[in-house]
Parts: sequence; C-alpha cells; structure tokens
Amino acid sequence: MKKTLVAMIILCTLLLTMGQGRQGRKWVTRGGGLIQYRRGNVEITAGSLITSGGYSTTTGNIVTSSGDVQSVTGDLIASAGNVVIPSGDVVAVDQIWGLKTVVKTISIVPAGSADDFAFAADGNANEQPVDLGALVPAYGEIVSAQIRCFEAVVGGTMSIDLGVTTGAGDILAAGATDALNEINSTVPADSPEIAATNAVKNIWINATPSANWNTLSAGRYSVMISYIDYGAAHTWSIP
Repeated sequence: MKKTLVAMIILCTLLLTMGQGRQGRKWVTRGGGLIQYRRGNVEITAGSLITSGGYSTTTGNIVTSSGDVQSVTGDLIASAGNVVIPSGDVVAVDQIWGLKTVVKTISIVPAGSADDFAFAADGNANEQPVDLGALVPAYGEIVSAQIRCFEAVVGGTMSIDLGVTTGAGDILAAGATDALNEINSTVPADSPEIAATNAVKNIWINATPSANWNTLSAGRYSVMISYIDYGAAHTWSIP
C-alpha cells in the first residue's frame, strides 16, 4: 500500500514537471476559454486569434494577412501598400487632395552617371535643352517648381531654366545655379506656374555653361515639379 502511494506521488510529480518543461514554460487553461503561454507574449482567448500568414481577431479590431492590415468592421483595409476606406467614413468624394510632386535628376557629366538624365559632353558652351519627359498629366496645373544643385559644378558656372517647351523658361526663368545646394525656384505669388490644359505636358530643363561642356568635371541637379492632378480628382469623384 505504501509502495503504491509512493508510486502515485512520484507519477504526479513527473507529470507536473513535464508540464513545466525544461525552460519553465507552461500552457495554462482557464475556464475553458483562455489559453496562455507563459514566458511568451501570446495570449489567445477562445477563437480570437488565428495565425495563418498573419494575425486575425474576431473582435473587429485588426486582421493581418501576409503583411496587410484590415479591420473587419469595414473601416480600414490596407492591401499591398494601398489604403481603402470602404465605409466612406474618412474619405469623401468632395474632398480630394490631388497635389503631387515628381522628381528627376540630371548630371553634367554623362560618363558613369546614375541619374535619370545627363547633358552631353559637347565641345562648346551652347545651351542644351533636355526633355525630362511627360511629367504632368492632362488637366494637371503646375503650381511650383524647384531646381536644386546637389553636387557643385566644377569647371565653370551654369545658368538654368525650366519650361514646357524646348529652350523656354516659362516655368522657371534662367538663373545662375551651380553652387552646392543652390536653387532656382518659384517666384513668390507666381502660381500657378503654368495653367492647366487637357494635354499632357513635357518638362524641359535648359542649361548654358560658362565653359565648354566637355571641360566640366562635376555637377548634378534634381528637378522637382509640383502640380494639382485635376484629372485624377475628376475621375475619382465622377462615376
């Protein structure tokens, strides 16, 4: 009898020890509804957490799946970096922010350039116009622009302007822009820079050096155009 009692005590002790685990970890159930993993950060209330490539809650607060965030109440869905408000609580079609800024970079030295564009290494000091592409969509209204020299020009000075046609300075008039962090930017109270039309607009940067292009050894610029995308606003609001 004593041997049997001792054996039962030993067995119970072993079972409790196994429940604790080698690192003192333990699974605990409370009221049949709570499972808690001690020494960790996971607490599961019956049916409220499901892991399958993410985390899910049935309380309507947050659902994630493969990095996306979704509220099951219909207030917020984020998928592949996009945010959609299906209930319409936050975004109303009569309040649309369409201000956008596009940035392009250009280098004076074409060899080995990692910029979007580069001027040609011509053996003269003539003005070079470079088409930066169709940067402003149809119905877009250009409200401001800035050219920034983020690598100083070496070997001469540079006069630069910006326009919607080759050689034109109708966005930014010509100005000396060649020192580090020097800018040519929108004149105060001079907005819109270019009125909206129903055609796409190409942007041209036009530069004139004080010495031959092929004698300049450094110089880089960023060109930034800000515009209101009225075309996108119209498309969004009109079914």
